[in-house]
Amino acid sequence: YLFFVKYDGKKFDSFDENPNKRSVKLEFKNLLLKNGIKNFSAIQQAGRTDVFVSAKENVLYLNLKKVLDFSQLKIKKINGLEIKEIKRTVPFLEFPEMVKRYYIYEYPEKLIKNDDKKIELICEKVSGKKDFSEFTNKKGKQLKEKIREIFVSYKNKKLYFSGNKFL
Repeated sequence: YLFFVKYDGKKFDSFDENPNKRSVKLEFKNLLLKNGIKNFSAIQQAGRTDVFVSAKENVLYLNLKKVLDFSQLKIKKINGLEIKEIKRTVPFLEFPEMVKRYYIYEYPEKLIKNDDKKIELICEKVSGKKDFSEFTNKKGKQLKEKIREIFVSYKNKKLYFSGNKFL
């Protein structure tokens, strides 16, 4: 099943489960359990977000033995997380490989130092298929696959990123 969710990042310490931290995945599990949904496989996600980053839409995937319909959910919201939709799909997908990711970053205007034209030129320069490993941490540098395809655009004081992998 694909679970389309939204969440308020300010209410979470992390996306993935971490000891003694409020996480999106843990609250999602709690929401499933409150709806009587048990015995599910590991939860995969379209993309994880960093601490305090919200999502208007993210997709969580899991295998269930029982047939489930959105209308069966009695509780759809919990502590900053909401299930918006559920779709049944084929089992055992390699879900992260199928997803295109979209991110939108909005900066306070007072922090923007360049004019729109210069920002658009920089977006063009960083877009494309490249080795983005210099933009990551030690863990990211250890990944086997360091080449990412990403497209960046700038509209209405917001940066729009789309890509084939999580950076």
